[in-house]
Amino acid sequence: SIRQALSLFRRALQTAVPELLDHNPAADVEVPTQRAGAEYHIDADLAAKKIFLPEQMVLFLAEIKRTDALHGLYVYFALLFELGPRRGEGLGLRRKDIDFAQKTIRIAQQVTRNPVTNATAITTPKTEAGKRDLPISDSMTLLLREQCLRVGAARPNDLVFPGEDGRQRQPNSVTQLFRRACKRLEKRRLEAIEAGERDPGYNLVDYTLHSLRKYAVTDWRISGMDLEVAAAMAGHKAQGVTAQVYSVPTMDRKRAAVNKKKTP
Repeated sequence: SIRQALSLFRRALQTAVPELLDHNPAADVEVPTQRAGAEYHIDADLAAKKIFLPEQMVLFLAEIKRTDALHGLYVYFALLFELGPRRGEGLGLRRKDIDFAQKTIRIAQQVTRNPVTNATAITTPKTEAGKRDLPISDSMTLLLREQCLRVGAARPNDLVFPGEDGRQRQPNSVTQLFRRACKRLEKRRLEAIEAGERDPGYNLVDYTLHSLRKYAVTDWRISGMDLEVAAAMAGHKAQGVTAQVYSVPTMDRKRAAVNKKKTP
């Protein structure tokens, strides 16, 4: 995206300060919020921010669990739903990163993919803030314990969600699994409508794996979690990223805010 390209360009220029440049000329450059002429499209639909509704999430996880015998990644997706780690961070979880007694996990590494060679590698998280300790629920503690037993993750550095060869799993494989599950749900939705049934409401077209992370952060904010804590949980260095990109102002949040106000 344009924002990602600008961010990369900005960081590259910053490495030249102050040896080669007095200041970073891209530091104050902002990405346009809308295309030229968009201000005249009065009745155009609002740009959709793809985030799961609770009922959609229930259906999605149920579909992943139904096919778990084929891929063994139900616990992985449940972890993304509960704690919102990045795709590679979830795949990089090791046995020693889980403290079953204290009910916490540590995000210390991630699995990355080289877009040119398609080779995988294990690296540190995206940012320094990405290294973090997170609490896990009783149910997640049990699921992770069962997952370790299922894949034989007994040694400290054993991956909890390995590939078939026991090594790191290809990140794109979980993205493809996500897309296939969404397509199956969409196919069932269309079949139900064609049969004259009521729309089941689980249209997941154009959703991405990143929608799970957005759901987790937004759910924290709906429950009243402080923005500072939500940013720390998500592994964001700046709270603004959490607020602007991940914490989506859903209709439920808007309605709750309105209902708190008393009409004079």
